[in-house]
Amino acid sequence: MSTEQDNLPFLLIKQRLNRGDVVPFLGAGASIVSKQDSDEQAYPIGRELARMVAEMSGISEPDRESRFNDLAFSASYFQNVVGARSDLRDFLKDVFDVRAEPGPVHRFLAKVEKPLMILTTNYDDLIEQAFKEAGKPYHLIVYPADEREKRGMILHRKPDESTFHYVDPNRLAVPRDEIVIYKMHGTWALPPAEIAEGPRLANDDYFDDNRGTGHYVISEEDYTEFLANMPIPKLIETRMRRKRFLFLGYGLADWNFRVMLHKFGKYGSTHKREGGGFGADEQTRSWAIMRAPSDEERRLWGSKKVMVCDIDIDDAVHALSGGSV
Repeated sequence: MSTEQDNLPFLLIKQRLNRGDVVPFLGAGASIVSKQDSDEQAYPIGRELARMVAEMSGISEPDRESRFNDLAFSASYFQNVVGARSDLRDFLKDVFDVRAEPGPVHRFLAKVEKPLMILTTNYDDLIEQAFKEAGKPYHLIVYPADEREKRGMILHRKPDESTFHYVDPNRLAVPRDEIVIYKMHGTWALPPAEIAEGPRLANDDYFDDNRGTGHYVISEEDYTEFLANMPIPKLIETRMRRKRFLFLGYGLADWNFRVMLHKFGKYGSTHKREGGGFGADEQTRSWAIMRAPSDEERRLWGSKKVMVCDIDIDDAVHALSGGSV
């Protein structure tokens, strides 16, 4: 049950979603899918994945204060001290190469009336599965974090194609009435055979593995490069203007996300009213659904004009679908 301060205007959010006025952001918490079947798989997230990487590095059961609870640090240690980048990619491929079903949030977004633009920092393909199941074609854009030869480009797959193409992010063109999914931190499921005219990575032998490869913003070095360049296609920046954001499964403890929120804030929080006059700069609120936010997180979100709701994502989806919380 939510408290008074956590009551979000779910009817308004649903209305705005169906008008195409909201940009959903999917974070790690959005991939927590309840296991309804004993044989059903689920993906590790956050600290759980950090501990798995630490274990691969020979660090057993890091204590609560250990830096190995931080995924970016654990990944950096693993690829720089213990193994190599290819070892980390192999490990992540094995972790995510399981059959997990989309959750209520993924299927809810796939049913929204207007074509959405969805941004996600998750490596899994749950949101893609949901749109495929719903029979809705979409443009898939991936930040190729492990690319070396075509640095600065993005990968784009059109709805009617099976291959990805490298594209200049400032030249990407997508009709306004078509769905866009942008995987900002890469993806695990990207077989090299599906990349048209794609260059090999620095480790050529890795492409001899027929299981394919992926792209990951996961280590401290990856985040530094990502935040320095912020490869957001011009098309996406344009479509974010005057939109509200719906953050699902994020926490402000992630410093990289705070920087991302700062950048995106200028696109969605303020817009000019037609005709100008008093109150012409109208502050519009966005929303965040997260578990157990601290008082500090609430204040920081609030300073960005983001209302926070402490509620399980499945319960929020139920409310958005017309149920009560």
